[in-house]
Amino acid sequence: MTAITLTSKGQATIPKQIRDLLGVKPSGRITFEVRDGEVILRALGNPAGMLSAYARARHGRSVAGSIGRHLARRDARSHAD
Repeated sequence: MTAITLTSKGQATIPKQIRDLLGVKPSGRITFEVRDGEVILRALGNPAGMLSAYARARHGRSVAGSIGRHLARRDARSHAD
């Protein structure tokens, strides 16, 4: 868990690790949703870009690379039959 401090204007800096995970760049837009006493942040913008950022942060590889590997394995199985 990361703790941040609000400024006197109520502003907070979202930590870089979270911005990277969401794929948010400068001037990017984020929505805030309050649900059951918790706040959920969601990045607005290109869903594919956000998915790619998530995959890189979570798995250390790109979505395109993962899809390519999956298709190559699938094709190899279909040719083996």
